[in-house]
Amino acid sequence: MNMRKRVRELEDAMISTCDVAQHVTRDVKNLSTSIGEWSVQCFVTQLENSQNKPNLLLLHGTMSSSLFFMSMFGKLCSTFNVYAIDVPGFGVSTAPPRLANLPPHLAMDAYVELLNEWLKSMKLGKVFVAGHSFGAYIGAAFAYARPELVSQLLILDCPGLFPFLGDYGAYWGSLFKSRQPQQTCRFFSSAGYFMVNQCSSSIEAKYSYAVLALPKGYGDRVLANHISVGFGGVFWKTPVMHKLLSLKVPFRILWGDEDEILPVAHADFFCKIAGDGFLHRVGGASHVGVVRGDDGQAMADTILSMLQSPKRVDVSTRLIRYVQASKLMANPESFKCPFIISRARKMIKTSLEAFLAEFGSIVDSEIDIAM
Repeated sequence: MNMRKRVRELEDAMISTCDVAQHVTRDVKNLSTSIGEWSVQCFVTQLENSQNKPNLLLLHGTMSSSLFFMSMFGKLCSTFNVYAIDVPGFGVSTAPPRLANLPPHLAMDAYVELLNEWLKSMKLGKVFVAGHSFGAYIGAAFAYARPELVSQLLILDCPGLFPFLGDYGAYWGSLFKSRQPQQTCRFFSSAGYFMVNQCSSSIEAKYSYAVLALPKGYGDRVLANHISVGFGGVFWKTPVMHKLLSLKVPFRILWGDEDEILPVAHADFFCKIAGDGFLHRVGGASHVGVVRGDDGQAMADTILSMLQSPKRVDVSTRLIRYVQASKLMANPESFKCPFIISRARKMIKTSLEAFLAEFGSIVDSEIDIAM
């Protein structure tokens, strides 16, 4: 069985059930960047008279694809031209093999370069960006590096706001680090798909398996490179907090208050620094449920509402609050394990130094980052 061909067939079947199926088209771009050749698949949803509408780019998370957002297409395209891409390394989009071996910060640079080239190829100009999970992390990196191309950023359940993943998040972090879900699906490949086909009549279940079984998906290795597993805990290596605090574009945060992988406490911690008004909690939503809940239209309404109420961090006041909150997080009473305290402090210091490098000129007094 050609798994890539099967995925295309399942995508067509899923799109046919969408309430705006007649307005959804598939676009594939082959692009070249400094690390190699990429192929980017995008589902474009546009209604008639779309020339004057702003453009919305949707970035999905790990173990997923662009159709993760399909239940929202109908509602979102009433306000935006919607572009949902398979983030290269996941879904049908492909990435250069080199991406899998890059350190986390260089992998993000590669994604930023790719998105820049993709926007040029689509002739889109400035876009709104909404990302979920790892897609939110990529979206934040892009908005930070290329603010002139982003009108507004919306992040949903984003890793990197807080280094320690928590008790249940540590289980998922270890799973993603091992890359076991994708490796298992690729190992069983067609035989596994046959079993799923026999056990379920759901197109979505078949599609979810087929996407994970695709060969040459380097996204799982990129994600694994961002996770550190060791004695005392599981950590996200590269903080995104300083990027959000330094953003030159407005942004909002949407989070499921029952997220089992990245607890909503991560967002709460960030908002203690950034201030009120950034966070909207989705009641009863898990990490996946914040996007793939029972009522996609209601979630799309929430996203539209947040995109229409932008907010910025006040540069003149956030630095001192950032330092205070960071030291609070690294307090020995916050964690029982000395290893966790040490790792948390190291990551906080890295994030703070990056923040000071850009905004140190506004500080009247020296800030102690020794901790």
